[in-house]
Order: sequence, then C-alpha cells, then structure tokens
Amino acid sequence: MPKEQLYKKYAKFYDKVYSKKKYDEEVAFIKSIISNFKVKGKNLLDMACGTGTHAKKFADDGFKVTGIDLNSGMLKIAKAKVKNATFLEGSMQAFKSKEKFDVTTCLFTAINYNKNISDLKATIKNFYELLNKGGIVIFDLGLIKGQEDKKSGVFIDTYTENNLQIARISQWNQSKNNPDIHNANFLMLIKDK
Repeated sequence: MPKEQLYKKYAKFYDKVYSKKKYDEEVAFIKSIISNFKVKGKNLLDMACGTGTHAKKFADDGFKVTGIDLNSGMLKIAKAKVKNATFLEGSMQAFKSKEKFDVTTCLFTAINYNKNISDLKATIKNFYELLNKGGIVIFDLGLIKGQEDKKSGVFIDTYTENNLQIARISQWNQSKNNPDIHNANFLMLIKDK
C-alpha cells in the first residue's frame, strides 16, 4: 500500500493514537517563545497541521490560524474540529499565499517529512517568504519536552474503545557515535471491529 493511501486511511485514527499527547503544554511553550521574541501579530500558519489539534488550541486562544497539510483526510477532520480556522491542502515546500504570517509552526517533527536537503532548503525558504517582518518560525526536529527519557528501547502506546484497538509501537535507538542522535522506527496495528 503506498504511503499516501496509508496516511489517508490512518487519518480517522490519528486523534485516538495521540490522545495522550500533551497539546496544552506544547502550545503554552510555543506561546512563551512567541512572547519572548516579542512577535506583535497573531496571524499563525500551522504547516503540516494534521487533524488540527494544535490549530484549535491556537485559534481558541485568539490567533488567526491557517492550517496546511498534504493529507485530505486529516484536513477533513481539522475542518470539522476547528470552525474558527482556515485549512488548505498544500506542501510545506510549495505553499504560496499573498497573506503573510507572524508565526509559522511546523510541529510534531513534521519538518522531518522533507526527504532530502533540497526539500528542506525549499521548506525553510518558503517559511521565510511567508513571514511578516519580525515574524518567527518554530519547528521541532525530534524528541520534544516530556520525551527526554526515551533514550533507547521499544515503547508501546495503546488505545481501546469498544471494538477498536490500536497499538503504536516505536523503537528508539540511540546512536553509538553521538548520544544526541536517535533512529526511530514505528509500527501501527489497528483492529477495527
């Protein structure tokens, strides 16, 4: 099954798999960065927005949010979940807008979706071109606050509801040459019905 098809089918399970994710803490941390850099406006671009959970928290907090994602299934959920934001299909490398943004976020390691250095350069250039003067880009590369203890090993997150069972298995291997570098593998098992 091509990866694009897998992610479209996965969209309806995404929020269940990440139901334990600490979105409130992440948004509070990001807002502290925005405040520390004295960003004046509240026009926020949420790149690779997924199902819109971060977008909802920002929008409910007074930000004017535009969410961008390649996955139409994720965007459908985001549009239903967040009425006070705009969601559009597009890529982080190529999305264009006449509107400029005060804050661009690319969260939950989505910056790593860039397949090579050329894609990453195009993404960073695009983020810059979409910013207002004095704007800021915020993205995370790997482990985030609350995951520092994941040095190496296999980790299993589960979700059960009625006839639905989901297991997300992740394997983190710390590099022998550099303890700050981790390799990760993920496996998703879904039993529905």
